[in-house]
Amino acid sequence: MVKDTIAWMFKDKDALRRLLFTVGMLIVVRLLYLIPLPGVDSGAFYEFIKSAMTSTGTPRYGLLGGPFSNFTIFSLGLMPFISACILLQIASLIIPPLRRFSFGGERGRDAVLKLTYAVTIAISILQSYYTISWLERLNVPGGNNIVVIHGLIFKLVIVFSMTAAVFFLIYIAGLITRYGIGNGVVMIIVSSFIFRIVAGIESAYDQINRSICLGDFILLITFWAVLAWGIYYVTRRGRILNINGPNSAVIELKASYLGTAPVACASAIIGLTYLLFSFSPILHVNFIWKYNLILTILLIFVFTLSYIYLVFDSKHVRSLLDRHGYSFTDAQNDPEGYLDANMSRVLLVTSAILIVMEIIPEIIRSRYQVPFQSHGLYSASFILVSVGVFSDLIQQARFFKMKKESGIKEWGICYIAFDEIEATIKSEFLKSRQIKALVEPLRYTWGMPIRTAIDQYRIYVPSEKKDEARALIL
Repeated sequence: MVKDTIAWMFKDKDALRRLLFTVGMLIVVRLLYLIPLPGVDSGAFYEFIKSAMTSTGTPRYGLLGGPFSNFTIFSLGLMPFISACILLQIASLIIPPLRRFSFGGERGRDAVLKLTYAVTIAISILQSYYTISWLERLNVPGGNNIVVIHGLIFKLVIVFSMTAAVFFLIYIAGLITRYGIGNGVVMIIVSSFIFRIVAGIESAYDQINRSICLGDFILLITFWAVLAWGIYYVTRRGRILNINGPNSAVIELKASYLGTAPVACASAIIGLTYLLFSFSPILHVNFIWKYNLILTILLIFVFTLSYIYLVFDSKHVRSLLDRHGYSFTDAQNDPEGYLDANMSRVLLVTSAILIVMEIIPEIIRSRYQVPFQSHGLYSASFILVSVGVFSDLIQQARFFKMKKESGIKEWGICYIAFDEIEATIKSEFLKSRQIKALVEPLRYTWGMPIRTAIDQYRIYVPSEKKDEARALIL
C-alpha cells in the first residue's frame, strides 16, 4: 500500500535521512540558480523581460521563465544533458555501433554514458556561446546594455562557467542518487519544473475566482484526482508475461516505456509545419489550426508505433532469456512474435493514454480560458511526469524497506542494467542459484523513454556474494 510505504519512510531513520538529504540538496540547487552571470546587468535584463511581455502576459521569447528570468551561471540547468540523451537515442536508429551499445547490457550502458557526457559538453558550449552572443545583441528600453563586458576572453569565461555549472549539477545529481532517494537527475529536473509551474498558480487562482463557479471548481479538482489515480494505476501495471527456466518468474511490458516522446515529436512536427506554412504564399496557416487536434492525434499514434523501435528489441529480450535458460510459458515456437504481438497491444494502450492526456488539458484550457502562465498546470507532461515520479519514489522506498527487512547487513551492487526486463531476468536467475537479489529502480517514468543514460536498475546481492553473482550474469 502507498500509505504504508509513505508512513514507513517517515518512521525509518535511514529512509528519513535520505529524504531530508534529497530535500536539502534540491534547496542547494535552487540557491545555485541565484548565482549571477558575471558581466551581465541583471537589472537591465529584468527590464528587457518586462518589455518582452505582451499586454496579456504572454512571453515573446521561449527562453524566458524559470532560471532565465534571472540570468545566472546555472541557467542552462540539465537541459544539455537531457538533449544529449535524446540525440544519442535517435542517432542509435541510424548508427549501428551506437545501437549495439544501447542493447549491450552494462558495458553498453557505460559506453552510452560516456558518449552522453561528451555530447553534453558540446551542447553546453554551443548553448552558452549562443546565449551570451544573444544577450549582447538585445535592445533594452532606455539604451542600457545587458552585457557590460565584451571580448573573446569574456565569452570564453562565460562558456567555461556555464558548461562547468551543468556538470556540477550532474555531480549533485549523483550525490542524490547515492545518498538520497530517487534518481538525482530526475529529482533536479522535476524540482525545476515544479518551481516554474508555481509561477502559474497565482494566475490560475485569479482565473478561478473570475470565471469558475464553486461547483465547477470542485468538479475540476475531483476530475484531476481521478485522472491522476488512473495514470498511477496504469503506470504501476503492465502486460505480464510468464517465463519458465531455472525458476518461474514474470516480466512486464509497460505503457510508460516511451515516456512522452511521441507527444514531443508530434508537437515538433506541428510547430515545424506551422513555420513552413507561415512562409508559404500558397499554403495557409489557418489550415494547421483548424485541423490541429486531428493532426496531433494521428502524429501521436504514428510516433508511438514507430518510436518503439528505438527502445525495444524482441531479439534482445529473447537473447537475454536464452542466455539465462528461460523461455516463455505460452510461446515455445516463436518467442519474438509472441513478444511483438504483446508489445503491439501495449502500444495501443500507450497511444490512447497519450492522446487522452493531450486532448483533455487542451479542452480544459479552452473551456476556462486558462492564462499562459498557468498552462503548465494543465499540460499532459506535467500530469504524467508528476504521477510517474511519485510512482518511482514509492517503488524505491519499497526497495529500501525490503532491503532493511531482509536481515542481510551488507549489500553490494553486482550489476547495473539498462532496463527493467534485463534486471528482472538477471535477478531471477540469481535467485534460482540461491543468491538473494533485489533490484533498485532509478528511472524517469513518463519523463524520458528507456535506454538513455538517465535510467538505471541496480541489482543488489549480499556483499560476500557480489563477485560470484557478477560472474554468473555477465
